[in-house]
Amino acid sequence: MVRLVAEYLDEAVRGPSEGRQMAAMNVGEPVDNPASTKSRRLPGEHAPNRSFLSDRTLADEDLEQAMIDELERVLDHPPRSRLPAGTLLVTEGDTIDGITVVLDGEVSLFREVDGREVVFHHLTAGRIIGLMALAQSRPAVFSVKAATDVNVLPVSLEQIDSALRDSPSLTASFVSVLVRSLARRNVRSIEQQLRIREFATTRIKESERLAVVGQLAAGVAHELNNPLQGIVSYSHLLLERTDEDDPRRASIEKIVAQADRCRTIVRALLDFSRPSKPQKQPSDLNSILGNCLDLLEGQTVFLNVEVDQDLDPALPLVTADPAQLQQVLVNLIINAIEAMDAQGHLTISTRHLNGYVEVEFSDSGPGISPEDLERVFDPFFSTKQASHGTGLGLAISYGIVREHQGEITVASEFGAGATFVVRLPIEADRPLEQPDRTGVS
Repeated sequence: MVRLVAEYLDEAVRGPSEGRQMAAMNVGEPVDNPASTKSRRLPGEHAPNRSFLSDRTLADEDLEQAMIDELERVLDHPPRSRLPAGTLLVTEGDTIDGITVVLDGEVSLFREVDGREVVFHHLTAGRIIGLMALAQSRPAVFSVKAATDVNVLPVSLEQIDSALRDSPSLTASFVSVLVRSLARRNVRSIEQQLRIREFATTRIKESERLAVVGQLAAGVAHELNNPLQGIVSYSHLLLERTDEDDPRRASIEKIVAQADRCRTIVRALLDFSRPSKPQKQPSDLNSILGNCLDLLEGQTVFLNVEVDQDLDPALPLVTADPAQLQQVLVNLIINAIEAMDAQGHLTISTRHLNGYVEVEFSDSGPGISPEDLERVFDPFFSTKQASHGTGLGLAISYGIVREHQGEITVASEFGAGATFVVRLPIEADRPLEQPDRTGVS
């Protein structure tokens, strides 16, 4: 009988074949084989004259409830079970030999990923567990666990088969629920593919734009580098030959400072346009982070900053260039401190999640405006004063992390701090799946 339902489902999707009518979907209407229909109807049964498939005004929840009510009636109200929270109803990979109807309470669908439970979503009362897997004769895709105390109605494959033979109304609602479930799944799949395509298109445009900027930066840096080296060298030489009490010394010191700043900018341009190839090796992100904090701890900007660390002691190693990662982490720490005007609270945490390691920096600064949030990784963009920074730090960091097949994301609530997350794959050749790199609350 379940095979018969599968045939109905196939016809519902592709249309009737060989003149067969979908009368079984329209309970109470004539069918090709009245005798066959009569043999499946209980004596005295009066099914409503309605089409579950074509009645679009019927909500999914109402359709499921109609199926449950008819199933209970045909099976003469089989016993229910009360299960405590935490009870495992279905295990991923199990062969499905029936369905479980959740009459009240809530269950969660999850999968085991790297030894951890990743919850996908919750289902509340009235949901039918195992229906699609049963109809498709495949193992369970998710594990299902009671999130609260639940009342359930377990129905075996034999009971379903018997009930479908006895009630065309149940067959109609059964197929309709399957068709709608399949339709919802297809819609979700299409929406996901569209999001992935949009994300990929955005990334391609971004890469093209950054490539143009990189070429321009390389040309400018190359043309400026040689004359600038002369200015830097001669200004330092002039300063060394100027007495401390010479009235011109203050002006020369300003020339030296600005020349050094120009040299820093040119070097940053060269780093951005011609990033060095990372020398990857097994690396401990916690250890690199500790080196960064040791390096910065003695600086005056750290004096009024409270730093909290929440590091995962079992953090797996990543295949990375330690020097380049240190450059990224130092830059993010300094950015956070400067955003807080060198006073506030900085929380640094590491974790292992779904085959990746993450390091998170959350500051108590003023946050980032929605307009600026979309531009924080753009070259030459900076919210700092003109005398501070080159506007290339985050752009360079972004490039380094992407070279490691990772991602930097930022989320901020304007007026309530910002959070930067560096996410790196444990396996260097594992592709990153990330929908976006910014988020605004």
